[in-house]
Amino acid sequence: MPFGVLSVRSAQCKAALIHDVVDDHRLDVLALTETWIPSGALYAVKLDACPPGYKVLHRHRGTSNQRGGGMALVYRDTIKASMVDVGN
Repeated sequence: MPFGVLSVRSAQCKAALIHDVVDDHRLDVLALTETWIPSGALYAVKLDACPPGYKVLHRHRGTSNQRGGGMALVYRDTIKASMVDVGN
């Protein structure tokens, strides 16, 4: 299962780049760090990072007023994935 990791530094500005990376490397899963997607963003904004046939899980940085941070997992819709909260 091809897997990649990318420190994207603003997923909102780089959806086309994310799609190209997934397509060019035929990735099943791409983990994104530093997504910079605000906690109040619409689901459509998060979904923009997904090429057709993919889903996304996103976790925001701790508070909504902090800049930066955030992680996302872009994965084929044939893969079962879920969020696990491990606490502090």
